[in-house]
Amino acid sequence: MQLNELVSDTNARQYAIQRLAKLLRHPDDLAYKAEEVRRKLAQEKLLIDAQLNTDVRRQFDDVQEGLELLYSTSSQIGRVKSDMQKVDDLCHRAQSYLPNFDRIQILSTAN
Repeated sequence: MQLNELVSDTNARQYAIQRLAKLLRHPDDLAYKAEEVRRKLAQEKLLIDAQLNTDVRRQFDDVQEGLELLYSTSSQIGRVKSDMQKVDDLCHRAQSYLPNFDRIQILSTAN
């Protein structure tokens, strides 16, 4: 057990003890209020579980959306890379069509 877990566990126990102390103020409360306390805690647990499920679902949906966006972006990058390769190939072919391309390039940069 790590230190964070120990601290968290200790805090949770202290909180639970405080809650029970508020609910069960007299010794007779344990006999008469135990079922009521159980029902309240069960209801709170259901609410917390529902909220947790909602939050987990929302996070799952966000992760799924992020992965889909990442895949889409990766696909777009692949298309851009392919298109740039085609442009580069066309430039090299165009250069081979001109026998004096090197000279033309030097003159065009000089002006």
